[in-house]
Amino acid sequence: MKWSLVLIPLISLIIVCLLIIPMKLDLLYIFENGKSSLKISTSYLFGLIKPEIQPFDNKKDNNNMKEKSKGLKQFNEYVELIDYIWERIIIERFEWKTNIGLLEPHYLSILYGFLWSIKGLIVSYLMSKKEIDYMKVDITPLYNTDAIAIRFNCIIKIRMVYIINIWIRIIKSNKGGEENGRPSNRRLDENYNE
Repeated sequence: MKWSLVLIPLISLIIVCLLIIPMKLDLLYIFENGKSSLKISTSYLFGLIKPEIQPFDNKKDNNNMKEKSKGLKQFNEYVELIDYIWERIIIERFEWKTNIGLLEPHYLSILYGFLWSIKGLIVSYLMSKKEIDYMKVDITPLYNTDAIAIRFNCIIKIRMVYIINIWIRIIKSNKGGEENGRPSNRRLDENYNE
């Protein structure tokens, strides 16, 4: 009995601390020589737990168009969820480097200015919505060659309690069944004259 009076508050304190500690997500996207790779590394409990996720497996052929179109249709359903996530994340690092090359230098200069204007709009929007500890945005022109290479690295922090809440919202939005279905036991007060 005495041990339970000590253990219950201790266990509840540990659970609260685990929910408050933020989880760090490190997103690294590289596009080079026509190949793209995305690596997502997570870090939790000050680096003790570090699982890695690689969503694109180059060995498997994932060309199922029905699944891709179904995902695009569900995007509209997740707008509220995306807003919820956006309000609760902390962007710790944002690094976006692009190497672009064309054989014609005058076309390269036009493309170079166009890319800077697009990146400037995106970065100014991000800076107006979030505080970012470290940011590096760069475009390097490569003359006399046709090439493109993109390196995007972003480190995001989010608390575990928000991740659990996001998971619950996803499960609720993907529940099956009809919303306005009728019960199988129909009675006289429904639209059937029996």
